[in-house]
Amino acid sequence: MILRWSPRAEMDLTRIHTWYAQQAGLKTADRILYDIWSSAELLRTHPNLGYLEPLLESFPQSFRTCIDAPNYKIIYWVEDDIVKVATVFDCRQRPEHLVHIFSTGSDWVCEPQVEYKKIR
Repeated sequence: MILRWSPRAEMDLTRIHTWYAQQAGLKTADRILYDIWSSAELLRTHPNLGYLEPLLESFPQSFRTCIDAPNYKIIYWVEDDIVKVATVFDCRQRPEHLVHIFSTGSDWVCEPQVEYKKIR
């Protein structure tokens, strides 16, 4: 299986690393990032490791959740032998924020977005 990270998931990792580097030091930030990355790598061989995310069941992707440590969950879906990581969600946020992420933007999509040109 291929593992593909969305732009949003990549931004999440950067934010997580930056915050922990400032608050707890670079060594802690690196360890947390490594732990998240390692959990995501497990999904290559065990793509259904997580459970279906109940907050996102109205979306057609069948989003799954893989919990990493007590604070973060990796939200992903599997399509055509590709594990697509949509976001790394901080569980200390309000759960409704997860639905907001998927309802209001497309940066969680793993494929490049193509702009259509207007025809005159």
